[in-house]
Amino acid sequence: MLKQILASDADGVFIDWNREFLVFANARLGIGKTYDDYKTHNLYETFDTDQATMQRLVDEFDDEFCRHDFSLVAGASEYSQALGDRYRFAIITSCPDSYKISRQRFFERILPGSQVLFTSGKNNTLTGRDGRLTKLETVRSLCATAFIDDNEHEFYDWDPEVALPICYAQPWNRSLELTHPHIPRLTWPEIAELLLA
Repeated sequence: MLKQILASDADGVFIDWNREFLVFANARLGIGKTYDDYKTHNLYETFDTDQATMQRLVDEFDDEFCRHDFSLVAGASEYSQALGDRYRFAIITSCPDSYKISRQRFFERILPGSQVLFTSGKNNTLTGRDGRLTKLETVRSLCATAFIDDNEHEFYDWDPEVALPICYAQPWNRSLELTHPHIPRLTWPEIAELLLA
């Protein structure tokens, strides 16, 4: 049986980048933010700082973080394995070029047979690079069945004819329920239930 393509973001859906960054940023800034304090996908707003300071912190963190194994979002491993019987994963990420090798190795190990594609992220000033396709363009080129992302901005002008949009439920995308209530905001168990029905 030919598998359908399920496209997914990496950070915030599979890789728990934000949880790791929270510890790092709290230590560097001398503050005590919690995971629920993530207000939006814009980190400088969550950490009450300016974009230049946040860019410096992210670059510093990325230099260290990309060299290590990544911790997974709860349920990502278990439910992606269940989905793997029906779907082939295409990981679509706007992470910096410094992550390319470690990301490819990571996903080869946890999702054998998946492909990792590097794109530009919407409303994501701290990652992505010029010359890359957008996530929408990439999902369209793959003819994917669905696309999962934690950045609610990716879905603001999403064309549902391209693929079913699924927002992975995180504290920073709570506003999607008000702005785009037609787009499901789901956790891994709920995603598996929807896509395996």
